[in-house]
Amino acid sequence: MLAAIAETPGITVSALSRALSIHVSTASNLIERLVQRGLVERLRCEDDRRAVRVRVTTAGKSVLATAPQPLRGLLVDALSRLPAETLSQLDGDLDCLIAHLNGGADADAANEPL
Repeated sequence: MLAAIAETPGITVSALSRALSIHVSTASNLIERLVQRGLVERLRCEDDRRAVRVRVTTAGKSVLATAPQPLRGLLVDALSRLPAETLSQLDGDLDCLIAHLNGGADADAANEPL
């Protein structure tokens, strides 16, 4: 949710709920938690005082800077278009590769980037 707010500063609660496919009340409750933690702030719309917009605070931006990024890009798109059988084969092949990588290395090496 924090990333979605950061992508669209000043997004309304209703637009955010639609973007995340959640109920407006659920979005409001989650926003309240983020406000309490100081990660977002609410702003009343000047043209419609009933509407509320939210934006990420400096503290929220700091959290986002250290958070893993959402899966996006060419690889994710390509994987999403593969048939289930191909994905299953790929999963097995990657397990085999990881086993070979781990075969001669210490346990922590599996967590190191190539």
